Amino acid sequence: MGLMCGLHYKENFNYPLISKSMVEFWRRWHISLSSFFRDYVYFPLGGSRCSKIKQLRNLFVVWFLMGLWHGASWNYVMFGLYFGLLLIIGKFIVRDNLEWLPAPFLWGATFSMFLFAQIIFKFTDLEMLKIAAMGLFGLNDNAFTDKNFILTLKNNIYFLAFCFLVSTPILNYPRVLLEKLSHKSILIFIVYGMIEIVLPPILLVLSANALAGNSYNPFIYFQF
Repeated sequence: MGLMCGLHYKENFNYPLISKSMVEFWRRWHISLSSFFRDYVYFPLGGSRCSKIKQLRNLFVVWFLMGLWHGASWNYVMFGLYFGLLLIIGKFIVRDNLEWLPAPFLWGATFSMFLFAQIIFKFTDLEMLKIAAMGLFGLNDNAFTDKNFILTLKNNIYFLAFCFLVSTPILNYPRVLLEKLSHKSILIFIVYGMIEIVLPPILLVLSANALAGNSYNPFIYFQF
């Protein structure tokens, strides 16, 4: 949409859900925000060019502020510190010691840590946050699954499969290949150009239609 208006933004998300570590995740997720805190908070505090104690302090300050940026509530602070703790563990304790593990395991572990963060992010009521977090591990006498879960999964299985695909670079490979071939063939160049012209308006119309179909669409950043 920015390109349609002549605005050239830097890439802000670079397939973060395929990350194999939390350090890699934050190199791919919300790049503009993490870059801002890196350049204007972390580096001025000394960055990593100081003692380990000061590095820990710098990371704590950055992620405390990162959490607070999302909203004036303790769950957002916990959200930031949660990621800060994971990054500290990855940077100072784990480092490269897990590279021998298979990639699907590392991806699954990183994705699971990300999903747990969404629970922290969702509940501003800390008591509800506690109940939801305990429920994830079956500590509220709840079953691992039930009929409602199975029904919801079946009803959304194709949508979930689509989400999985678009979270990876798989669907981007044909576009990249077509772009390379367009430099060698005038016919492919014309086809590629037509796709680049037609596809964005189609996606814009579909997005507007999806928004119009929902009765309530709060601005996600209204409180940040």
